[in-house]
Amino acid sequence: MKVSKTLISFLTLAFLFSLNVKAAELTPNGHEPSSISKQVQAYLSGLDLGKLDEDKTVLVDFILNSKGEMMILSTNSKELDSALKARLNYKVLQSHKLNLNKTYTIPLKFNKS
Repeated sequence: MKVSKTLISFLTLAFLFSLNVKAAELTPNGHEPSSISKQVQAYLSGLDLGKLDEDKTVLVDFILNSKGEMMILSTNSKELDSALKARLNYKVLQSHKLNLNKTYTIPLKFNKS
């Protein structure tokens, strides 16, 4: 009986320790990682929207290179294509869970106001 209690206590302790290690991996340096959308929003702050006539949602296709930098492949907006590529190409995404060299699409909503 004493051996089984010790074994159960040891396994429980090992399980709790492994959960603690996983939590440390998700939040490096004790800080909560910022989301991809907030990082992209910061990169796009101050973007001139003078070319827009109305509210618009733009789909941006990108991949991440080995340095974690965004490489813009295409957008579905002729008006904002060059501006978005200039602002987002080769910008590093911090604390992300995205795979390298895989194509991702992010929708960006722009309000004319």
